[in-house]
Amino acid sequence: MRSSQWLVAAILLPLAATVLPFAAVAVAEAVGPRVGPGIDAETAEVVSKRARFGATLLNGGLARLIFPAAVTVRVWREPGHCGRAFHEANDGGPLVDYRATVVRLTWFAIPAGKIHSTCGGDSWSREAP
Repeated sequence: MRSSQWLVAAILLPLAATVLPFAAVAVAEAVGPRVGPGIDAETAEVVSKRARFGATLLNGGLARLIFPAAVTVRVWREPGHCGRAFHEANDGGPLVDYRATVVRLTWFAIPAGKIHSTCGGDSWSREAP
């Protein structure tokens, strides 16, 4: 390989690593998550954003460097999954019955584990890759 080819590779590889996860997020945002029946687009968007925020919170320390992006892949309604105490504490808020699944992305937009959001985005749990 000539030195000019090495130079191009040295520039393009880090650039691709930086751009790909965020390009994947942009495409996923344009397509949108898989939405369960009876959910309007506005509610799905709010639940999706809250779920991605939870994924960001679970990525502490070095994980924020390893998983720079997250994409919501599914939003659905599951009445009563949070329990009566949670409903009473939140006055039966409008998003309490919604759940979402978020996929974390590494550099080069490689999926690496899921985050499950419950109670409309107020609770999150991590699933190992």
